[in-house]
Amino acid sequence: MLLLALLYNFVTTIIKLEIGMADLTTLLNMLRNNVPHLRTLKQIAIDRDSICIGNNAVVARCCGEELGGEVKMKCYYRPHRNLAKLYGKSYYPQEVGLYTLMGHIDYLDAVITPWVEGQSLDRALHDPDADYLSLSRAFDAMARDTLAQAMAHGDIKPDNIIVRDDSSMQLIDWDAAWRPDIDHIEEWGTVGFRHPLRRSSDFNKHIDDYPIALIATMLAALAAEPEYFAPHLNDDGSMFSPESLLRGKDALLDHAIGLFAERGDVAHYRIAKSLYTQHMMIPRLADYLRYSYVALPKAIPEGCTAEYYEGMWGCHLNGVWIVPPLYDELTVIDDHTCQLRLDEQRISLKMCGKIDFDTDIPADLEHRMRRLEALRASERKLVLPHAMKSTLGGAPRRWSADEDERLVMMYSDNRSVRYIAYMLQRSEAAIRRHLSTLHLPRKK
Repeated sequence: MLLLALLYNFVTTIIKLEIGMADLTTLLNMLRNNVPHLRTLKQIAIDRDSICIGNNAVVARCCGEELGGEVKMKCYYRPHRNLAKLYGKSYYPQEVGLYTLMGHIDYLDAVITPWVEGQSLDRALHDPDADYLSLSRAFDAMARDTLAQAMAHGDIKPDNIIVRDDSSMQLIDWDAAWRPDIDHIEEWGTVGFRHPLRRSSDFNKHIDDYPIALIATMLAALAAEPEYFAPHLNDDGSMFSPESLLRGKDALLDHAIGLFAERGDVAHYRIAKSLYTQHMMIPRLADYLRYSYVALPKAIPEGCTAEYYEGMWGCHLNGVWIVPPLYDELTVIDDHTCQLRLDEQRISLKMCGKIDFDTDIPADLEHRMRRLEALRASERKLVLPHAMKSTLGGAPRRWSADEDERLVMMYSDNRSVRYIAYMLQRSEAAIRRHLSTLHLPRKK
């Protein structure tokens, strides 16, 4: 009986596949011959040169008086349960009819949206005259807007980004999107751009964090040193391998991180370092993008306050960050000069007056902070007993002085272990093990 059941399932699967291919062939012939059978819409003109096939639908550029100009019609030859919630009035259920061999008509769902003029980002990247700096700025602006929305796209990749003539960008194809009222995954995103450890339980607002960080880093690296990074571009517009990044060491990304630090590009430095995360969520990604390509002031105005915020230093005046809180250190050198540290790079800024320091570092931790600074100054590496093993095997990942300092500060700020794990890109178990070695005062 089990053998018969398996044989039945196999046969029905083959039949379904053959029916799906037959529907696809019929749909393509109908669109190419410009003879669509539509249930509610009037006759429309189809640009046959624009027809392309996706994983679950066929897309074509169309026009018609009823549609108000040029549109993109997407006909689904495979079912998709979330179309009504995702596209609203742009969703046309059972709209495109296909004649079967028996003379019946099977109807397919369609989505009709305004046509976005331009070229996809993957094509723009391979243009001999590509302006990588403009592309990087435009992507960061689009990413900021995307993260501010109440929904997530779910499949951000260069092929789903249209670059307009004015260099601005727009996301297309929201089939894999997350919304608060959607709890069923229809699509998982593209392998080369999603986090390798993404699970079905990770279907939430943060599914765009990793691909945004990946593409933002790639574009910023191309803008900073095109002669080095351009040869590493792949045909699909990718550059970094998510599987390689998951191992915690990638020569190409390390070069980009060093380059950003050297140039003082603090926003992309933080974004690039976050790509080594074992988590799908990237804390403070929106903050990093907010300060993308924002230059430091020539001088810090009088009345500013330096603050240790979310594990990093910045300087604000009347609630506005004059120096973004993304730096490893902020030190006053004399009455007229202060210094910012980003990795091993130090940036000097003039001061127009005294800087007040607003920080709640407990007094009993000051001796530890001085020790960490001494270790860093002597260029010695801090080696601690409990090092986290990589999930992929290999050498232990040691705790650096900077990580140790940030851990102490976040712990003293009563941050949760889960939050600290996200910020330091380590497992919660590793955080607990390491905390036990530091002999910190217990939280009240």
